[in-house]
Amino acid sequence: MVKRIILGLALFILVFSLASCQTVQGIGNDITWMGQAGAEIMEK
Repeated sequence: MVKRIILGLALFILVFSLASCQTVQGIGNDITWMGQAGAEIMEK
C-alpha cells in the first residue's frame, strides 16, 4: 500500500515536472530521475 502511494506521488511529480520543462534535455533529466526514484521504491 505504501509503495502505491509513493509511486502515485512520484507520477504526480512527473506530470508537473514535464509540464514545466521546456527543453528536450530537461524532459530527459526528469525521466531519468523518475526512473531512478521508481527503482529505489521497488527495491524497498
